[in-house]
Amino acid sequence: MKNKKAKPVLSVDEAQALIAMEKSTVRPMEWVAKKQVSNPQWVQYVSACRIATADGGSEIREDLFFLTQFRARKIEIVGGATIEYEEQYNAAFMVGGERILAVDADSTPHTNKVGRGLPWYKKRVPGRYHLHIWTEDGYGYTEPIFQELDDIELAISHFLPLANLNLLGGFVHPLKGSQMDLLL
Repeated sequence: MKNKKAKPVLSVDEAQALIAMEKSTVRPMEWVAKKQVSNPQWVQYVSACRIATADGGSEIREDLFFLTQFRARKIEIVGGATIEYEEQYNAAFMVGGERILAVDADSTPHTNKVGRGLPWYKKRVPGRYHLHIWTEDGYGYTEPIFQELDDIELAISHFLPLANLNLLGGFVHPLKGSQMDLLL
């Protein structure tokens, strides 16, 4: 018997209301190695979000997170073959463990299997840059971004206003202070 997909934890209206809230991260950007045995070159920054309250104050919501991840460009030589990996990065606003809004930069092909009634439903999404939005089916729908976001700083600068989010202390590049390999 085939299992039915579980109902999403949030409605689209609830997701949009959370996205519309004015938010800020609660800690300055500090990139740390992502705990992942199979692909250790990824780094990430995660922060809970502070939101404004109706009484003019604010509260930290431990269920609302900003998450951004980065993998630097690299070249591997395997036997006689040279394999070049592009930088990959993303920025996401998360509720619990769900990405309800995200900007990704990667070359992985996407074909939307969710998002009935939306413009890119059942279509292959072109290009390297794309926007994930929450649908009645939950996560998984994406639309192309036709703007060049060829650096993580550009991607995050594009994402922050969409998420109504401010970064405490501003952006810090994940390669700041590291030496990059020269490609000859």
